[in-house]
Amino acid sequence: MDVPPVVIRNDEWTVEHVLYMLYEEKAFDNVVISPGPGSPACSRDIGICLEILRKCEDIPILGVCLGHQALGFVHGAKVVHAPEPVHGLLSEIEHNECDIFQGIPSGTNSGFEVVRYHSLVIDADSLPKELIAVAWTTSIGAGISNVNDVNNFNGRKVLMGVKHLDKPHYGVQFHPESIATRYGRQMFENFKQMTVGYGLSHPHIKKERVQVSYACQSSGHPKRQIVHRKEATECHLHICNNRQIALKSFNVKHIRLQWKKIDCLVSQVGGSHNIFCYLFGDENAEDTFWLDSSSTDQGRARFSFMGGRGGSLWKQLTFRLVNQSKQTSMAGGYLSTQDGKGHVKTEILADGLLNFLNKELQSFCYDKEDYEGLPFDFFGGFIGYFGFLRLDGNGKLEAKPIKGTVARGRTLEEDEHLRLQLKCSKKDRAENLMIVDLLRNDLGRVCEPGSVSVPHLMEIESYATVHTMVSTIQGQKSSNISPVDCIRAAFPGGSMTGAPKLRSMELLDSLENSSRGVYSGSIGFLSYNQTFDLNIVIRTVIIHEGEASVGAGGAIVALSNPEEEYEEMMLKAKVPTMVVDEYTTSVDSLGRNVEVAI
Repeated sequence: MDVPPVVIRNDEWTVEHVLYMLYEEKAFDNVVISPGPGSPACSRDIGICLEILRKCEDIPILGVCLGHQALGFVHGAKVVHAPEPVHGLLSEIEHNECDIFQGIPSGTNSGFEVVRYHSLVIDADSLPKELIAVAWTTSIGAGISNVNDVNNFNGRKVLMGVKHLDKPHYGVQFHPESIATRYGRQMFENFKQMTVGYGLSHPHIKKERVQVSYACQSSGHPKRQIVHRKEATECHLHICNNRQIALKSFNVKHIRLQWKKIDCLVSQVGGSHNIFCYLFGDENAEDTFWLDSSSTDQGRARFSFMGGRGGSLWKQLTFRLVNQSKQTSMAGGYLSTQDGKGHVKTEILADGLLNFLNKELQSFCYDKEDYEGLPFDFFGGFIGYFGFLRLDGNGKLEAKPIKGTVARGRTLEEDEHLRLQLKCSKKDRAENLMIVDLLRNDLGRVCEPGSVSVPHLMEIESYATVHTMVSTIQGQKSSNISPVDCIRAAFPGGSMTGAPKLRSMELLDSLENSSRGVYSGSIGFLSYNQTFDLNIVIRTVIIHEGEASVGAGGAIVALSNPEEEYEEMMLKAKVPTMVVDEYTTSVDSLGRNVEVAI
């Protein structure tokens, strides 16, 4: 069961296809219904998930956030507004030690803190008898105004987990997959063990039809045989009475091959080559193999293992050799320059060409006002650039989002105070955490399973004019994934759109009065050697029919202050509008008319 999950959108397959894959193909052992956005009462938000909960009674299911609410909704519980919306905040969890929480502490100061992103909850008082409450947290106390269905909470415990009385169905309102949730990995390990245990204890699992192709010695013509087997028992497929394949229960990871030597068979059919061609095709056939034994034993020295594409046991394993032609750009060498008179000058670059160019670029002088406001120590080679997503020659994919910025102080004391204020800011940490979890998901779609990590989480980096809160997410790109696939997975950047999912963007579009237009993008490079380094354009000036417009905004979360958000928006628009103002001043004398809209 240590295999990566298969991610399916909630409108990508029909219910019938999901049931076929679960019960007929037995392609999956369990189902996780992932977070939203939206409400389980809206079909656009929940897709086929309600039907999966209704019809998959004997399949282990774990609902997370929206999936948790769907589990309650499908059994008649009410889904109401939470006492307060929670975006990227941590809460302590109390639970009843049921199987999903095995080995996890409970209660205040226990260390079991989880990350929450939601504004809806299941009303605990409306739970039907078949659903059992298993986890809770305490309301933070910052209630929502003008919402009628939150008045009954008044600081009471908020439901954070449920389980079905008879079915292997569980739900948690929080996010066990978040980088900041404690014991999240243990919860998924518990769910895996529950899946194994449930399968072994329920022998009523449907039979699977297995179709086997073989050639009998008596006639030499291919035949087919249909057999049935149960996943929880052992059976044998008898083929022409000369070999057996033992099929074990699904929790056993090996197959025993029983074989029998048939004397004089090779000579009767004209040699081993004819046998291979008859069964699997000639040497031009796709994905065929012929392996001779490495054994020197007299009885097995010529034991051959032949096969080809097809069958339930067929798998293809590819090993890719490292490209030995990759050269490091940091190696030293010689730099020769020739002037117009033909004179050649040769220098030894001990540190490599890139370091040489780096030093040359830094030798250019700029006044402080030329780079004021940029989140790095400026020099000419990196004008207006801060990397967001990069892929190196070894396949390491790295994202480095910035969420949270504050100006440097005028004195050492003020500067340190501002740095600590940013570091401890709940709002900025919540925003940064949301983007980190988003990018872990984005990189997880294109990286090797288990390779995505966060070596630096919400660290404060200080530059000439600003302090910033920066996180670093890394992963090893899968060998079958292209650089373009990586870019497609990470863009449009959630830090700019505020909408990590298609459904989120649809909801935002319905709330905003006008189209955003082209307000973001990326600048960087894609190299012939399958690497890239890209940023996110955070401000764009659009000039159309004599009018210049600048789009600016900010992340709105539950902790946002409207006045502060407005001031931040105007601050973000200040620099590009100043550029436009300077341009309009310079062209006024030419009689041209340029209007500026913000």
